[in-house]
Amino acid sequence: TPPGIVSNTITARGGCSNSQTVSATNTTQIVNQADFSITKDDCSPTIVAGAAVPNVFTIRVFNAGPSEGINVVVTDFLPLPYQIGAVVANSINGVPPTYSRSILPTGVLNTWTYARFPVNETVIITMEVKVGSDVPKGWAHNCARVTNGAGIPDPDLFNNEDCDLNEICTLADVSVTKVLETPVDPDCGVENGIVAGNQG
Repeated sequence: TPPGIVSNTITARGGCSNSQTVSATNTTQIVNQADFSITKDDCSPTIVAGAAVPNVFTIRVFNAGPSEGINVVVTDFLPLPYQIGAVVANSINGVPPTYSRSILPTGVLNTWTYARFPVNETVIITMEVKVGSDVPKGWAHNCARVTNGAGIPDPDLFNNEDCDLNEICTLADVSVTKVLETPVDPDCGVENGIVAGNQG
């Protein structure tokens, strides 16, 4: 039910010819309200620079009601040095969200818009994320946020944003091999060769 004012009038008249007609009107203001919450986590405190297997971030958005959400927007800004991979978002009643991705100088802004978001509904969005092999040790921080549209208020704004922090780790699989080669010249003895490699 959209917000607005609803009036209900009742009228009564007695059965006699000289009876008076009386009426009463009750006015009710309808106010919509939807309490949205969001969480974001990759279930890992670290992310390894150059790793072949990505970290998978899971975003969960829930509507505790009591009203349906309209034009609900979920945003996630993935700053550098994160590199975004595959993204999957749940549909609601078979209707997928509208998705857009904006490439900015400081990172990637992902936006999902759900036209209708029922009460007690949960949507899940997953993102595969990597960090380049040339990124030094440090920390990476990113946040996701949910906003209710159509002017519908949210009674609790403290659970509308959630952030995740990863420590960037660097690993190097270094190997060293010593090779004993055959003599090049009988008077020069034996040549030794050392081969070093980094598999990452």
